[in-house]
Amino acid sequence: MNYYKRAGIEAIYRKNDRVLYNYHIHCNTVNIGIVLRGNLIWENEGDVKILSSEEAFCVMPFCSHKLTSDGVCSLLMISVSLDDFIKKRDNVLLHDIKDCLLCYDIFCSETLLLNITKVLSGICINSDYLREIEKKKDYIKLLDVTKTLDEMAGLMNYSKYHFLRKFKSDIRITPHKLKQIRMIRKAQKMFSTGQVPNEVIKCLNYYDQSHFIKQFKQVVGITPSEYIAADYAFRIHSCCKKQQLVKGTLIALIEKGIGKRSNSLTNAVLLFYWEVQLFGCRAECRKENQITFPQIISA
Repeated sequence: MNYYKRAGIEAIYRKNDRVLYNYHIHCNTVNIGIVLRGNLIWENEGDVKILSSEEAFCVMPFCSHKLTSDGVCSLLMISVSLDDFIKKRDNVLLHDIKDCLLCYDIFCSETLLLNITKVLSGICINSDYLREIEKKKDYIKLLDVTKTLDEMAGLMNYSKYHFLRKFKSDIRITPHKLKQIRMIRKAQKMFSTGQVPNEVIKCLNYYDQSHFIKQFKQVVGITPSEYIAADYAFRIHSCCKKQQLVKGTLIALIEKGIGKRSNSLTNAVLLFYWEVQLFGCRAECRKENQITFPQIISA
């Protein structure tokens, strides 16, 4: 599994793997899936589609969906917040997606780009849709201020069973399931800020480490250790890319300066600037990557 985060988008690339994501929802993100190998079974709001290589699809906020593969499959899932999706134009999003594909050395064929463009252009977000999303977000606020189903039903002036039926009808999953998903999303953000697993488990009030690992895998599709390792690897990769860019630029400047107008002082200044820039990249890398592999929990 490979992890990517840049320009307001987050992506997970599962290459040559068996995909299994049970029914779940995304509360505030638009998710674009790209099948790069094999066949993927996509169940979305009761509809079932079998997608083959180079086909793309989109999962909108609060749409209950399930992803499975009947064999080895390569899947790239790209996530962007609903607000960023609205602000960016289709061509800007397409450019960001192309950068993501290039980061993984995925060949952007004409068919693949055309299918992605069709998906992006087919998404319609109007004022009615946004009002409906805001209504569904009220359920999330309800989860944040209550602990039990009885409390939720009481605030809505419903009986417990009527509230449960209405919740499942509007959100497509149970309150308990939604609360689990939100807890795991919080865990992902905490891992990305450098917090170690034991701190995350304690902060989210998980008393059983194995239970946390099981829930994390059900929602994310991989174990916490795999997620942390992928995030760690991506940050190291980004740091190396910056170092290579700085090195290439400074070497080009030095080579250009060698000639009649060049002198040892000019080259010395350029070399010193190069070392300062590389030191800054390394310092940034160390600052961003506070997670060390011994701190990763076993799955």
